[in-house]
Amino acid sequence: MRDAQGRLDSTRGLLCGLGAGVAEAVVVVCPMETIKVKSIHDQTSASPKYRGFFHGVREIVREQGLKGTYQGLKATVLKQGSNQAIRFFVLTSLRSWYRRSNPTSP
Repeated sequence: MRDAQGRLDSTRGLLCGLGAGVAEAVVVVCPMETIKVKSIHDQTSASPKYRGFFHGVREIVREQGLKGTYQGLKATVLKQGSNQAIRFFVLTSLRSWYRRSNPTSP
């Protein structure tokens, strides 16, 4: 995403952040959040059926398939994508502002 001179401008930083946030949401955050919420809900019920984390994951996947770990994916992608896009944009903007007087400064 860097330009020909090896610089990363704010707009490209925003796009990198968006991509990172979407990847993070799909690979890690959504499955973990879904499992966490289902486990908490199960533990607050009158008769919990999950004996622990791994048992809960196994039962969720057995009963609902892999799809059972991706409930709320759209909302998670929107949250993580926008969060990381803003974070990367701000970081690259502040770095550019700081280095404006001396582009080689760390």
